Amino acid sequence: MDCGHSFGATCEAGLCELGFSSATNAAVVHRGFNCVRLTWSTFMFTRNANLKFGKTFDSLGLEEAKKRVARNNPFVLNMTHVQAYEPCQNGAVIMMEMAFLETPNFVMRSVGVYKTIDLIKTYMVGMSLRNELRGTRQNEHDRYKYILRGAREVHQANPNVLILLSGLTWGTDLSFLKMKSPESNFDNKLVYEAHWYSFSGDSKIWELQPLNRVCAKATKWFNDQNGFLISNDNPFPLFLGEFGFDQRGEKQADNGFLTCLVAYVAERDLDWGLWALQGSYYHREGNIGAEETFGVLDFNWKHLRNPTFQRRFRLLQTMIKDPNSNLSKSYILYHLQSGQCVQVNSKNELHMRDFKKLTKWSYGGDGTPVRLMGSALCLKAVVLGFHQWFLMIA
Repeated sequence: MDCGHSFGATCEAGLCELGFSSATNAAVVHRGFNCVRLTWSTFMFTRNANLKFGKTFDSLGLEEAKKRVARNNPFVLNMTHVQAYEPCQNGAVIMMEMAFLETPNFVMRSVGVYKTIDLIKTYMVGMSLRNELRGTRQNEHDRYKYILRGAREVHQANPNVLILLSGLTWGTDLSFLKMKSPESNFDNKLVYEAHWYSFSGDSKIWELQPLNRVCAKATKWFNDQNGFLISNDNPFPLFLGEFGFDQRGEKQADNGFLTCLVAYVAERDLDWGLWALQGSYYHREGNIGAEETFGVLDFNWKHLRNPTFQRRFRLLQTMIKDPNSNLSKSYILYHLQSGQCVQVNSKNELHMRDFKKLTKWSYGGDGTPVRLMGSALCLKAVVLGFHQWFLMIA
């Protein structure tokens, strides 16, 4: 799954004003995503299930926004927040993410309410329990105990959906599972999820140290915290549930981190969820009309914030490693900054193109040549001078 996050997405600015169908297509389907990961409030079901959008706009003083919605999608104002999920689905599935647990039994009450909603039977493919646990009271014992109780409730409510379990410290640490794994995989529906940002640790190192060195350290850290789950003797599915970067391209730390992350995800063909789809908010943290600089879409939800986004992410939105394939193993040469691949033309010249027609290579590991499959030609680096070189095949 290649998901885009949408925070409070029952009625984001683009969804309500541009129209549910057009906005969903613009933000999701046309951008290569096949999944929307919705961060939802448990209070939406346990306290405010009957609250309508019109009342919400009034309570927040969003008069102008309410007028725009009334002009384009007047039916929205009489819908409850729960009802608004249904018309949002056009060619994509939903991954639900529970954002808050008030007490240990809160997840059970919330899931109990959620059992009555038809959405769980139609569009939802997975449910994540308790987004980004953090704070001084977090601990491995309680996390393990209560998250499994919640998982059992979800599985009982709908045995067909995936159950996503995240770790400690803002969802970055699953290392406690090295000592004790869950007793059940819930009929192979259990998936672990991890979050990863440039600021997952010391973001300054991305600006002060060479990229290769920092990337090696960051990759080791992620593997120690989370990646071990897919490489040990008893592997579990791992979903990179949340990562993101400033889409304006103005932050050196984010730019370096993204290059490193793309390499990691492509090599392992991980499923992932990008923060975020939305370009703006009606109301967030007390601010009206706040902009989301990590958003794929611009402030008005009409264009890409970063015009290179689709080209750079297109390969990650495809299946790179097919577990059911009977073909021989091969490699591709992937340029991380551009999202393009190295290809060979009929004259045996190297050039960069998209991945729709891939040139396949063989490689036996360190010290072995990179060979063009189906030929005797190998990749060769030719040094021209200080920090100057190019690739050729010979």
